[in-house]
Amino acid sequence: NNAARLRETLLQIANCRIPRGVTWEVVLVNHNSRDDTEAVAREMSQLLPLTHVIELRPGLSNARNRGLAAASGALAIFTDDDVKPDPGWIETYWSAYTASPTGRFWGGPIESEFEGGEPDWALVRLGPPSVKGLDLGGDLRKLPADMDFLFVSANWAAPKTAVMAAGGFDPRLGLNSGAGNPNVG
Repeated sequence: NNAARLRETLLQIANCRIPRGVTWEVVLVNHNSRDDTEAVAREMSQLLPLTHVIELRPGLSNARNRGLAAASGALAIFTDDDVKPDPGWIETYWSAYTASPTGRFWGGPIESEFEGGEPDWALVRLGPPSVKGLDLGGDLRKLPADMDFLFVSANWAAPKTAVMAAGGFDPRLGLNSGAGNPNVG
């Protein structure tokens, strides 16, 4: 139920640079929305190579799994309906993937944008990375197995086959799963 922001996200994706020779698609998963999401999908399908699917089961993991099943590409890039990707977003992930197509996933920075007036920065700093932003730098690094790592799903990519080989997303986990950690998925 975020059609206005979804439209902005899709417009930003339409402005992304696409590497020469790359065939790409946007898979939009309508996840029980009761707003104008269907109309936005129809409108944006005139501008983007958009595949629109519906997932009725609750939980972000179910929505992500539905999107993966519908995706035809080798690289899956994930974002949310309230994100404004940089024009180099697709190009950068494609470059990382072609340089090292196996054994990796990639994540990018998240910069928060606040509606209305200036936020209370003391409160923002107490929020999760999805609120306060996240930037781990531009260097490629291996994450230690014992690292306490909060995965933020608004800006990341992985080979589709790797995500599928790992079993996709666990529907018992993730936002609105009804169980597990609401910040994972």
